[in-house]
Amino acid sequence: MTNNVFSFFFAWQNLLLLVLCVPNAFAQTGPSVEVDRIVIVESLQSDPLPSGSIKPSADISLKATIPKTESAADVVSQVAGVHIKRFGGLEDATSISIRGSTNAEVNVFLDGVPLDTASADGVGLGQIAATSLSRIEIFKSTSPSELGGSAIGGVINLSSKKAEPGLNQRYGFGFGSFMTYDGLAELSYGGVKNDVVFGFDARRTDGDFMYQDNNGTPLNPADDQEVRRQNSEKQALHPHLNWKHYFNERNEMTLAQHFFRIDAGVSGLGAFQSQTADKSLTEYLGSVAMKSRGHFGDKSALTHKTYYRLIKSQFSDPNAEIGLGRAQDNDNLTVVIGNRHMWQTDFSKKVAVKKGAEHVYERFAPRDFLAADPVGSTSARHQLNFFVEPHLYLFERKVHLSSQGQSLNVFYDINNDDPSLNDSGTFFSNKIENQFAGQMALIYSPFSAWHVKVSAGREVRLPKFVELFGDQGFVLGNPQLSSEKSFKYDIGFEGAKSFAGFVNKITVGVALFENRIDDLIQFEMASGYARASNIGEARIRGAEVMGSLRFFEHLLLTSNYTYQWPEDQSVNAGRFLVGRPRHEVNTRIGFDRKGFSAGVHANYLDAQYLDALNTQRVDDRLVISADAGYLLKQKYRLGFEVKNLTASQVVDAVGFPLPGRSYFARLDLFL
Repeated sequence: MTNNVFSFFFAWQNLLLLVLCVPNAFAQTGPSVEVDRIVIVESLQSDPLPSGSIKPSADISLKATIPKTESAADVVSQVAGVHIKRFGGLEDATSISIRGSTNAEVNVFLDGVPLDTASADGVGLGQIAATSLSRIEIFKSTSPSELGGSAIGGVINLSSKKAEPGLNQRYGFGFGSFMTYDGLAELSYGGVKNDVVFGFDARRTDGDFMYQDNNGTPLNPADDQEVRRQNSEKQALHPHLNWKHYFNERNEMTLAQHFFRIDAGVSGLGAFQSQTADKSLTEYLGSVAMKSRGHFGDKSALTHKTYYRLIKSQFSDPNAEIGLGRAQDNDNLTVVIGNRHMWQTDFSKKVAVKKGAEHVYERFAPRDFLAADPVGSTSARHQLNFFVEPHLYLFERKVHLSSQGQSLNVFYDINNDDPSLNDSGTFFSNKIENQFAGQMALIYSPFSAWHVKVSAGREVRLPKFVELFGDQGFVLGNPQLSSEKSFKYDIGFEGAKSFAGFVNKITVGVALFENRIDDLIQFEMASGYARASNIGEARIRGAEVMGSLRFFEHLLLTSNYTYQWPEDQSVNAGRFLVGRPRHEVNTRIGFDRKGFSAGVHANYLDAQYLDALNTQRVDDRLVISADAGYLLKQKYRLGFEVKNLTASQVVDAVGFPLPGRSYFARLDLFL
């Protein structure tokens, strides 16, 4: 069945490409590409964007002067208000939070394809190498319609590598602690009619670091001991292709293809380490987009994108060492097909409008080959969403007023007939859900580098398949979940000032935010596993402060602080929500001159609670890291970094220790 599905999609894709490429192509020069660097622009950008564009809260250009062994999760964790929870070492799962949100409330896109659809089995930020990306945009409050759907927590948009003019090659190899290797090969061509990038990156690690084991008795430190992490080896492969073809000055096509294969041992929880449990992920992700300009006026554009994901998630626990209390051999298949159509036009210099529609089909099919009846029933979900996004510019574009309305229409055909679950009753649902989401934002720019923003919105989040049908390891789903609803608002400002003296530039920014959530979905620990449930109401309010100082042209100091008060307002009213630290500080000082660069980064994280009653918590922690690199003749680039310099014994979640001091080196060659 799986092979037939894959064959169908490959055949369908090739047929579609043949049809799209028949028209005669005319010359047009491709877009220019930035030089190698890494830039994080907090809050509102001063650079002009096309009319009808919602600006990201942070815009990250990912061409690092210091080559590192890091994932997309490592990069976004440096942004104010963005918190990453890690469940182990390299290639382990990560959970992302924006302004106190849950991981599921953050919508993540790769080349415009949603990674956070109903299935949560697919690839995540922790498994995508930063070297395969060119840009990351983070939208903390309002987000553009072309990224589809409603986002309670915010949106992260990843863009894969873009071609530079001419023929270019890049090769890289890295080595580090715990027998960690990573490598990449990349070939790109930027021409008149075509821009093409083909890349391949691979990473693997033993993950066998030492950590402090409390022997299952957290209140008795006398029996604590240093042990080595077991069954934690991991490897990941990621070939990818990005091709843009210019038919003429008005029409273009973009093809993006990604393939992921991840194999990993499952270490177990805390003192109860596993010896044989393992999991694997095979995912094919792709999209075809057509853009046409000028058919309904000189300043209009039509865009159609078809995207698809095939996700095969396997989990094996033959000795019942972890999970649901008996041996498991799961083989789950998720299929996602989406079509998004957008129309945008500038009616004048003051008015621009976007509108569009999107259909998404998602299907989940579970299997457990060790169960009496190994094949479970298929669950499916259709979404038919409509949206409109008007923009108004006033007072010589110093005032930008935007709004957005979305009609979300969801059709369920789901059940809990999963062979892995010891459930005496079977639940079916064919419900239809209709929701409305909307946003409004006002940006006032009295000067080119100073901005004030106010925004508010009502957002909706649909349950994910892992929350509805979780059946692997420590996770148990609940097919009777309701969608989350929220009302959020924020207000903030950002400014920058340049100087001629030893201080070259200062940037500052402040933001206040609040998010009120109803029917909050959260995993709560019980009897050795986590079960999803609607816990009621919650309120998250807080503040962000960020700033940077460049002096002597070569030194850059950046720092940001996030404060949040995540309060449960349901049964456990007055207690803190699970997994939300109140304080987080990121500070980095860096130096760059004549190809040499170096820096030190510190991250402080406040204590956070693990259960709804606030009886268990992870203590606060401080992690300091350092890096250095040298670029020789614009051709060779060597980098070295030390993570967790002080070898602190830290965890982000109980039972999932993080590595102590670790070393990594990397060499890149550009041809």
